[in-house]
Formats: sequence, structure tokens, C-alpha cells
Amino acid sequence: MKIPWRGVAVVVVLGCCAFSVFGVAACVAMDQPGSAIHDNTLLSLPILWQELSKVSFGTVATWFAQVGSLWPLILLSVELVLAAMALTLAVRPEILSGPWQTAIVAGLGLALGLLSVSGLFGLLHLAFTFLNAFAWRGLDGEWISELGPVYDAIGINYVISCLLFWHTPSFRPAEETAL
Repeated sequence: MKIPWRGVAVVVVLGCCAFSVFGVAACVAMDQPGSAIHDNTLLSLPILWQELSKVSFGTVATWFAQVGSLWPLILLSVELVLAAMALTLAVRPEILSGPWQTAIVAGLGLALGLLSVSGLFGLLHLAFTFLNAFAWRGLDGEWISELGPVYDAIGINYVISCLLFWHTPSFRPAEETAL
């Protein structure tokens, strides 16, 4: 049975996008008065679910307007660009083999290069998330306040984008012909 790797990549990318939305909603819930999510308290799924159920789209929009920092928007923009690149390469890999191949490859390479700092930082953050969750004391509210889920999703989407970019048909070595 052959595994459809591009389909798996699409599911993982969409899952990372949902995880980013979860992270932003949890950060908004943490900033609400009377929230049970605090910097030094350990997180549990019932607490997160209870607090996230109180967050509406209007609350998120108000939070973005009041934050006063562009950092959450920049992180979500990086996540969106990486997700769009990965989905494009997973669904339509032939985009790199058309008449605009050189320009598209150069543009994607430049975009991945510019996003590499965010992607590598996301991978480093993902490693610390796993250490905190499984080896140390557990995830706490500080992970939410630092937008940890968004960083983790950026790291995963960066790896998927790079792998899909590398395994497109235009990068496959040409078959050698026997003389």
C-alpha cells in the first residue's frame, strides 16, 4: 500500500493552521479578566477547553486591536505564508515545471530563505515544547502567553514546505541514459 505523502502533508499543514488558531484563541482567553490560565499554572485540557469556549471572534478582533504590538500579526502572517507555500507544493507540484519555472523556483527559494529564521526558531521552540510537555514539569500558561502553539506550527510547516520544495518534480535527478 502506497502512502499518499502529499495528502499527509496537506492534513498536517491544515492541522498546524488549526493549532495556530487554537494558540491565538488561548492567548486571548488568558488575557480576559477572571481567566483560569496563568503564567505559572500547569495547563490541562479541561481548563483550556473551558477558557476557549468563552472566546468569540469579536473578542479576538478586540484583542488584536488592543494588543498594540504587531508581533502576533507577524507570526500569523509567517504561518499563513508557509501554509500557502506547502499547500501549493502539495496540491500542484507541477507549478514548478511550467514556463515560469525559474522565476517561481527563485521566488519560493527566496521566501523559504527569508522565512528560515522564523522556521528554525519555530523548530527550536518545538523542541522545548516537547521537553516541557514530556520530560520536565509540563506546559504552563507561559507557553500560551508567548504564543507557543503558533511558533510550533511555524516550525512544522517550515519543515514540510522545505521537504515539498525539495521533492518537486523539477528537482528530481534526470534518469541516466545508457550509451
